[in-house]
Amino acid sequence: MIRTHIKKVLREALGVPKNQVETSVEIYKKIMEIIPKNYDIEKLDGFKKKFTGVFEVGDITFNHVNFEIDIEGIGSELDLIGMATSEKSRLSNDFKLEKLTTGTFNISFRYGVTTETTGEDLIRDMITDKLEYIGSISHELKHFYDNRKIGPTPLKKRIKYETASSRAFGNITPINEFIHYIYYANAIESLVRPSEFAALVKAGEIDKKQFYKFLISTRTYDRLNRMKNYSYDILRDGIIEDIQKVKDLFDRVGFDYEGKTDSEIADKTITLIAVNFGNWMGDRLKNKLTTNFIETFLGFRGDKEKYFNKIVKEINKQRENPEKFIKNEIKLMNYVGNNMIKKISKLYDLAK
Repeated sequence: MIRTHIKKVLREALGVPKNQVETSVEIYKKIMEIIPKNYDIEKLDGFKKKFTGVFEVGDITFNHVNFEIDIEGIGSELDLIGMATSEKSRLSNDFKLEKLTTGTFNISFRYGVTTETTGEDLIRDMITDKLEYIGSISHELKHFYDNRKIGPTPLKKRIKYETASSRAFGNITPINEFIHYIYYANAIESLVRPSEFAALVKAGEIDKKQFYKFLISTRTYDRLNRMKNYSYDILRDGIIEDIQKVKDLFDRVGFDYEGKTDSEIADKTITLIAVNFGNWMGDRLKNKLTTNFIETFLGFRGDKEKYFNKIVKEINKQRENPEKFIKNEIKLMNYVGNNMIKKISKLYDLAK
């Protein structure tokens, strides 16, 4: 009885709501049942199916799940690129995004496929990588839960999160890794990491003897550990190692680097990361604030204009001091990586 109580307190302290893992497993099983085995990629792309049940996460109960498959590319192998959940939102008068929550959990699976991929292949992949699927469903389910438990999100925080999750710097891996870590360190994502890992532990039936080996073998732990030890030099050295791709990108956009050393090009590239990220945030901010045809051409007025100018001024600071922006983001990555590893390590007590 005492041990059960301790586990409950620990689970809640880690941000893992009651029944979340069990509900993730239930949704996983139902999705496997509804994917048509004989569908080819043409029919699978955009496939939608709604199913019902009694699903519980913490003190929240919902009855409907909207499932969708998105095919995002055709290559040499089948690959689950990721999952996503979505809900409509509106902008409040104090410039925060309020989720318009419903009793429906929306979840989409995003795939890279081959020309021969069928529904049966997707089901087989779900069986082979069972833990990854259940962990990812648990991740999205925690977003669904947080939308109902946490108040509106400040617009600036949201646009930073969306920018980092949707933009890339050509095909230059070290830069895109840095941008991905900005997304991964964002508070919106950090809230769901323990829940994702708890699902892996429980669904994988990991006992205490297996726990450490299992922990360090997961992609989640590997990514957090990289963030924990990430540095400015890792980014800069990575750019230098990938300098030909940088030059190829500069050639395509007409950026002159003639006469510069690889180190000088890397330093200039770091400046461009900060400038571009700021531009991307500014564009997304403008789109989020624009609510009518007149604002598209004449700009904002009143409180909206004041808010827009305030955030643009803050964004401009990072563009004026790119090295400081990069180092501040890395400092946050280090903190989140270290803190999340400590949190998920405490899940040892939830193992059998």
